[in-house]
Amino acid sequence: MVLKVSQSKFFIYIAIILLNIYYGFNNTTLKPPKIECILMVAVAIFCIYIFLYQQLDFYELVCFLGVFLAFGVNYIKARDSRMIVLLITILAIRNMDLKIVLKIFFYTRLLLFALTINLSLIGLTELIVIEKERGMRYALGYTHPNQFMFVLCMLIMMFVCLYYSKMEWVHFLGLFMVMMAGFSVSKSYTGLIICSMSLLLFLLLKYFSGKKVICFLGKYFPGMLMFLSLFLPITLKANLDKSGFFAVFPGFADIYAGALKKIDSALSSRLTLSRITLLKTDFGLLSSATGTLRAKYTLVDSGYVQLLLVFGILGSLLFFILNWTMVKKMIKRGQYVYICAVIGLSLYAFTENMLCSLGYNFVLIFAAEVFEKNRIEIMSRSSRGGGI
Repeated sequence: MVLKVSQSKFFIYIAIILLNIYYGFNNTTLKPPKIECILMVAVAIFCIYIFLYQQLDFYELVCFLGVFLAFGVNYIKARDSRMIVLLITILAIRNMDLKIVLKIFFYTRLLLFALTINLSLIGLTELIVIEKERGMRYALGYTHPNQFMFVLCMLIMMFVCLYYSKMEWVHFLGLFMVMMAGFSVSKSYTGLIICSMSLLLFLLLKYFSGKKVICFLGKYFPGMLMFLSLFLPITLKANLDKSGFFAVFPGFADIYAGALKKIDSALSSRLTLSRITLLKTDFGLLSSATGTLRAKYTLVDSGYVQLLLVFGILGSLLFFILNWTMVKKMIKRGQYVYICAVIGLSLYAFTENMLCSLGYNFVLIFAAEVFEKNRIEIMSRSSRGGGI
């Protein structure tokens, strides 16, 4: 019996590595042909493990098949596998030590990150260079400099989540220097600002006992960002003087419109593209991203608008319920450092399409704790903020 358990976990670890290989190459110029086969193999291993080793009761089986069917229909309509891969993965790893899972994520992606950069530098893959007013921007093997900077920021957050309890201020200083080196190459101000804010959150937790602030933001910040992702684009270029709050304070409408225009310009017209998408889409329970609409607008750089567009109202609601429940579990277990990562990645999703993808929003692996069953609790100090 011991042999069977060890074998099963060995194959799960292989599947996790394959999953990270798929996501690690997905937005690079090195992306191999038929790379989706790697994802299919990983998902197949997860599914086999769930049915052979998870011992689902009748209620769990019905729920699993129901949600699987819903997102299966969604995949047929939108051709987007992120939500169904997320569901299957967190169910497969729910009884495992998630610290080990996170280590596999980190070291696999770090290796692929280094490989992608080096292959681009020696000329084996395309070195994308974008010339802007701010200077030359290098993607170093990724499809865009913003992608390079985001992966770097993600790796920094993973590192802190893994080694938080052992870190001192000098380690945070080192990570800040790594971030600045990445910025000097990519010129990604979005990455610079969000990564800096994330590091400040980690420092707030470690040295200033900011647990209450972090818990509040962890629970409510994603919902606030979802609201802003819809409200700001819809009110952009709208006639605000004759409606609601702006009718009471007509002078404020001009101030608001001017400020919003500057924000949109700073975000490289992301709000404008979101506005076009929102106004041209009839959102349903499941995906609205079909046909020509998908071809034109699914590249909108907002994880929240993308969530609603690709997964519909039902999928978006389920995702936020899952995210809320996950954060509540983290608070209960004192995993404050993970909540900092939730906040940082939620903020990044405001400007990038990565909210519900395990390949980028790595903290979603801890949603597995929502579905855990008979898992031996491993609560090491390194997974807790403030030494609790």
